[in-house]
Amino acid sequence: MSTKIRSSDATGTRRFEVYVSPACKDMAQANRLITKLKSRGLDPRMVTDGAGPLIHISIGHFKTAQEAKNFAIKSQESGKVLGDAYPNEIIPPLQ
Repeated sequence: MSTKIRSSDATGTRRFEVYVSPACKDMAQANRLITKLKSRGLDPRMVTDGAGPLIHISIGHFKTAQEAKNFAIKSQESGKVLGDAYPNEIIPPLQ
């Protein structure tokens, strides 16, 4: 069964996304990670305007680094994220 990968609702804006590790090398790996995160009650999204060639999966976006950091810690402490979760600032390119 294929999971529909949705992009972050904040695409195109300056914000802090909470990335989960590992970043994915292909869509099959991204689908597996998203399915696992959804089964734990999260709403994972693909970050399409981030830097780099890898596929980054986010579990939330926030206006401040502190809000994102707090959410990342809470997600790890609750067991919803078993690996790493961390804030990453997204500054989309000027159009």
